[in-house]
Amino acid sequence: MTDASKVYFSVTTSRETVNFVNDVVGGSWTLNVDDLSQTAGSGQIDMASVDSGNGQRDGHVKGADYFNVEEFPEATFAATSFEGLPAEWTEGTAYDFNMTGTLSVRGIEKEVAFASKTVYQGGQLLLSGTTTVTFADFGMENPHNVVLDTENEIAVQLELVLDKA
Repeated sequence: MTDASKVYFSVTTSRETVNFVNDVVGGSWTLNVDDLSQTAGSGQIDMASVDSGNGQRDGHVKGADYFNVEEFPEATFAATSFEGLPAEWTEGTAYDFNMTGTLSVRGIEKEVAFASKTVYQGGQLLLSGTTTVTFADFGMENPHNVVLDTENEIAVQLELVLDKA
């Protein structure tokens, strides 16, 4: 996985959509084009590197009420299935596929499915995937209060750049 890989998530409130980015992403991905059942992927992000552009908000979401980064410094994803990947790849062609796996945040695991696209180009595999989770999925309370209403859904987006080994 290259340094260009990023994970985004966003939450919509009554005032705005808050977008977070994390560019401290690592992992290992194996794509076996001859036997797709041998395809595997896993990754992790450094939760202390979550950035919304607002230091006070970032400090709050990294605290014990939300990500609790002191106790759970990483969030992880382990892919368990890939549906719809092509048997033969054409460079520069985008392919839609579904990727299912286990997302772990705050030590709590949840099976999620990412609606994904991938393209092989210039010796790299570009992978983009989206899914939706909720605060409750990972033991967090919705941060709504008297002055701010917050939707319960959290959009998660992967933008991965994988080098050919």
